[in-house]
Amino acid sequence: MLTPPNTSPHRPQAPGLITEAERAFLVALGRGMANIGGIYVDAGSFLGASAEALASGYIQSRPTDRTPHVHCFDAFQTPFSETCTLIEEKSGVQVRPGESFRPIFEANTLAVRDLLVVHEGDISDINAFSLPISLLFLDICKSLETHGKVVDLFFRQLRPDVGILVHQDYHHPHLPYIHVCTEYLAHRFEIITPRIGESLALRLKSRPTEAELKRVIQYDFSKDEQIRLMDAALARMGNVDTFEMQLARLVLRRRLFGHARFAQDVLTFIRRCSSTLSKRQVIYLDRILNYAKTNESHFSGW
Repeated sequence: MLTPPNTSPHRPQAPGLITEAERAFLVALGRGMANIGGIYVDAGSFLGASAEALASGYIQSRPTDRTPHVHCFDAFQTPFSETCTLIEEKSGVQVRPGESFRPIFEANTLAVRDLLVVHEGDISDINAFSLPISLLFLDICKSLETHGKVVDLFFRQLRPDVGILVHQDYHHPHLPYIHVCTEYLAHRFEIITPRIGESLALRLKSRPTEAELKRVIQYDFSKDEQIRLMDAALARMGNVDTFEMQLARLVLRRRLFGHARFAQDVLTFIRRCSSTLSKRQVIYLDRILNYAKTNESHFSGW
């Protein structure tokens, strides 16, 4: 039986996997975009941290407006025991694989619940979304298929000139298709901030053409294109820490050239790797090394 966490009004901010810097950034975006028009999409709401941050920022700008404005998308179920462990660490609630953690989300977002529209279920089952979007926060693209679905559902609705896209999994090693596709559409966006936590934030300058969207949705890129786009994405970051992106490049090369080449690439990378890594980066590097040794991983992007 799942017991919701403490719902006291003095409870700390909703737990989640975003950093405090990311949380503050989302609050600022929620506040700054409130009078522009268009709704906010929180795709991959998890325990509610991002939804609470976006809604809290909106309230700061429009304190008397309590109409639903933040659309939250999540299956609210976890297939992995590792995610269950994370939920327990963040919320103090034990969840088994396949069990719903929606009650935790509800408890964590209670103070802003009237501003939220919750779409529970597999996002691949949603046929269309027609509302204009001013702020699109993505933390749901854990597979290539889901990434394509998200682009198909939401990118046409993101408002040109003002629409903000935040890719929370951009500085992450498991999902190289995000880098490839984002770089392919780079001429349509401008970077607001190249890195805050693990997020990249962009502003939409002009709407992608249907032909461009089709290539992204279908992931229609040759091997050479994928490598070129990944390298261009790395170069675009300038002096920003790209450690996780470099790991993602290794994962991409495995998808393209096979595991034997990947294992060799990992050993070469480790020999020239900096010793000044964050705790999270060490965890990512250990995963990559274990993957190279065993050829086994449950991460869908790999």
